[in-house]
Amino acid sequence: GRMRWADTLDSTYCEMDVDWPDENDQFAAELTVRPFGELTVSVVHADPYTVVRTPEMIRSDPNDDFLLCLITRGSATLQQHSRTALLEQGAFGILDSAAPFVVDGRTKTGRDVRRYGRTSRPRYSTAAWTPPRPCGMPSASSAISIAPSTPNIIGALT
Repeated sequence: GRMRWADTLDSTYCEMDVDWPDENDQFAAELTVRPFGELTVSVVHADPYTVVRTPEMIRSDPNDDFLLCLITRGSATLQQHSRTALLEQGAFGILDSAAPFVVDGRTKTGRDVRRYGRTSRPRYSTAAWTPPRPCGMPSASSAISIAPSTPNIIGALT
């Protein structure tokens, strides 16, 4: 099961190493992927695991897509370019697969991941976007972009 999960993540996103907090624990995961032209939308539900993308992996798999990771359940820590962000339910971060990164899901997590190419990325006129807020939703900032120098990408959700 674990090797199949690692292979599935590689073929869906980019070359990555996968690690689990306890190799002896059972591991359950589910991935649903839907392509929409150059955009790929996926939904991940999984027990705790960590993915790591290294410079060596980037040289052997030159995928340079962006990954927008929205946490729908649990929490995950994203690390890239000497930045670290703890994301909890409702928050998202943007990873650049052309640079090393770590995504550490130490809890059971749910994630919606949007993968889009550098040339096909969505264009926005501002660095922040404010969606309509349902009644009772807090107004605190809940999104962090940890990919530097990526103009026109959502940077904050308030």
